[in-house]
Amino acid sequence: MTSEIAYAHGDATRPSGPGNKIIAHVCNDIGGWGAGFVVAVSRRWPQPEAAYRRWYRERATSGFALGAVQLVQVESGL
Repeated sequence: MTSEIAYAHGDATRPSGPGNKIIAHVCNDIGGWGAGFVVAVSRRWPQPEAAYRRWYRERATSGFALGAVQLVQVESGL
């Protein structure tokens, strides 16, 4: 079986193709938001930043930790 990597060019906040999409962002566990890819995310949608900051503030009971996953719907199918 041969596998190849397909490179796509464009705006990562506007995924293309059919079906539902997930925009993945991997981060550390210090609760910071405001540099790199998240700046583009925040420009398009307020929900991910608000959810991340709330998740961090409530970390004692929210499950916030390295390896944890948080999904935030920003549009239908995204």
